[in-house]
Amino acid sequence: MKNKILVFLILVLFISCEKETQRRSNNPYLPNYNFSTLINLSLPLYSSLNFVSNPISLTIDNDIDIIVMKVSEGNYIAWNGNCPNHSKSSCSKLIISGLNSKCACEDYTYSLYSGQSQTAPYPLINYSVEVLGNSLIRVYN
Repeated sequence: MKNKILVFLILVLFISCEKETQRRSNNPYLPNYNFSTLINLSLPLYSSLNFVSNPISLTIDNDIDIIVMKVSEGNYIAWNGNCPNHSKSSCSKLIISGLNSKCACEDYTYSLYSGQSQTAPYPLINYSVEVLGNSLIRVYN
């Protein structure tokens, strides 16, 4: 009986995780960008990323907005910098507000630690971050 319950719980967990992954990757509003960019933390423009919980917003490749934040020593997180709940527009670029980001169109607020919102249907789109040394990180999708 215990084995059946354990298998059932694992199956439920697996299915719920898969739906969340599909929801993030099948966002109908934002394209799935393929990019890779290097951020030199020794440059003054990015120096705030040397400190925990100090997010920055930047635009790469002329039209990809991203938000990057150091979450702990040697760990960074990056998000798409546009509201994931409507198509890219003049008001869709997220505005950093402390440890959250806000959408100017609908006033949705997202946590920069989890990417989740209390009210919005879609979470922020997460990008991968690789630490390449003491002063260089790579953000990519």
